[in-house]
Amino acid sequence: TLKVGDVLVVSQFFVQDEIQGTIGEMGEIWPYVGPAYNEAGLDLIGGEIIETCIRPSPKHYRCTGSMVNIHGYTGIINYDGPFFDDRAAGVFPITASTGDFAGLTGTIYESFDAESGHSVRTISFERQG
Repeated sequence: TLKVGDVLVVSQFFVQDEIQGTIGEMGEIWPYVGPAYNEAGLDLIGGEIIETCIRPSPKHYRCTGSMVNIHGYTGIINYDGPFFDDRAAGVFPITASTGDFAGLTGTIYESFDAESGHSVRTISFERQG
């Protein structure tokens, strides 16, 4: 059972779709639907990540998404927040959760390597809602 203080780590790989726009331009969209990997990005950990990031300004993206059935848990974690280009990092508050994640709130912290497209997300459960 998940509880306050627990941390899960997932990763994903983004692939730029040339049809979606030029990297760095206002209005650029990065959709992602794909599997969740372990931190190193080598092994599937179950579940999937569904996300859309839109660039509303030259310095950041706004990312909204869901993680579904990750790490063998059943349920959904919804999140929404900014990704900052200058730090190659994102901070996404958890906005809702269901199933095994129900009632848990917290923050997802992202570190992104643009060269490889590898994104590591640390999910920190900070309180029981």
